[in-house]
Amino acid sequence: MRMGLDMSLARLSSTSTPFTPASLSPNAWYDPSDLTTLYQTGTRASPGAAVAADGDPVGLMLDKSGNNADLAQITAARRAIYKTAGGLRWLEFDGVDDYIFTPLVLSQPYDRLTSMRIDTWAGNRYMLDGNTDQAVLRQNGASPNVSQYAGGVGADNGAMSLGAAHVVTEHFEGASSILKIDSTSVATSVGASGTTFFTIGAAPAPGNYAPIKFYGGILKAGTMSAGDLAKAQAYLAGKAGI
Repeated sequence: MRMGLDMSLARLSSTSTPFTPASLSPNAWYDPSDLTTLYQTGTRASPGAAVAADGDPVGLMLDKSGNNADLAQITAARRAIYKTAGGLRWLEFDGVDDYIFTPLVLSQPYDRLTSMRIDTWAGNRYMLDGNTDQAVLRQNGASPNVSQYAGGVGADNGAMSLGAAHVVTEHFEGASSILKIDSTSVATSVGASGTTFFTIGAAPAPGNYAPIKFYGGILKAGTMSAGDLAKAQAYLAGKAGI
């Protein structure tokens, strides 16, 4: 009987479907490791040359959620660079003038999960933003603190050490918001603003550019279950080699 149970479990394990963020029905999902979603210029309807090699500029990153919230940058000098090394792939923003963005409407509560790396500190640089300070994640105060802003300045989380990749989990829900860096979670109050855009690498004005490496992101309206959060966090950790 025991042998039969072990064989059944083995068959189940071998045929189980790997987790994919599509199972969460996200509002947006970005994966720089998927070259079929990266183009040097263009739009979904009329993409330009595909990104194919380390160092190629990225003017368009397609949304994998099915909602067509594609990130774009039409100005050549402001495009992030596709990078690959050690089996990992990411978008690299120079902290000088690079950013990429898309219209994306989300009202609180919502979750935003990303995997990123910061190699240099610069105060008040915006790693992520919505539109006009709607959904900010920024380097704040002293290194390596980061905080959120959505109408109010949230509490600092000092766990985003420089020179290492991290999974950042943000839950925007007014005074019940949460900012989690890997396993370090901070309860925070960030204001009640929703967002109408998603911007990586800067404030959308633009300005406050951040030098970051971006490995992937998932955005979803509402509040994810603890189980779904754990799966999404593990998925993004894998994209960043954590």
